[in-house]
Amino acid sequence: MQDQDTKPFLSIPNWDEMQHYKDRSPPWIKLQNELLENYEFECLHDASKAHLLCIWLLASRTGNKINPDPRWIGRKIGANSKVDVDGLVKSGFLQLNQPLPSVEHDASKALQTSEQDAIPEGEGEGEGEGEGKGEQSLPIEYPDWLNTISWNEFEQHRKDIKKPLTELAKTKLLNTLSNLDHLSQDACISRSIENGWAGLFPDKIKQNGKQQGQYLTAAEKTAQRLRDSRDPVKAMDF
Repeated sequence: MQDQDTKPFLSIPNWDEMQHYKDRSPPWIKLQNELLENYEFECLHDASKAHLLCIWLLASRTGNKINPDPRWIGRKIGANSKVDVDGLVKSGFLQLNQPLPSVEHDASKALQTSEQDAIPEGEGEGEGEGEGKGEQSLPIEYPDWLNTISWNEFEQHRKDIKKPLTELAKTKLLNTLSNLDHLSQDACISRSIENGWAGLFPDKIKQNGKQQGQYLTAAEKTAQRLRDSRDPVKAMDF
């Protein structure tokens, strides 16, 4: 059941022009003779003209808030024929209003719906993921070539920095590791974890022992030594 304060109601536009008393219910209202020259009034049926005059009187008793039910209005003004409320609204002599509390409620509901439908903006941390927290997709299966131990550490790292991976981000980041062997994947992931990065940057990991010096992480150095041990030429280089 609709609350009394939230029900729509009819009112008379420019009601102040018909009021003689401003602060109390008037015993009578002003009726300007220029109404006879009003085109919209001339276009009304005779019954609607009479009904309108009575509705104006009714508005003076209800504080210009009238129940929009035509049957209720008909009873209150003693009409013998149906009151054409819709016609009077369309002609501009009556106005259908929605109380402010209900309007605020509707606005709040619309805002809540908008917030629920909104999709957060992608992270954009330099890894080129194009990911968004609101994205949903089917879980992926990890490929055979993946170093799953290192990958699981990276997933935990993303959770620790409050940027958990979406399924789309997983797919794109895995693609960046697809050309690396297990040791290089571990080196790439370890570098991101040690530096607190959200992305993976395999271009910083050069395979086949070409990257030398102080910029290698411990995992990279281990990977390089293992690769070098399989190279017969480098194995003889003391």
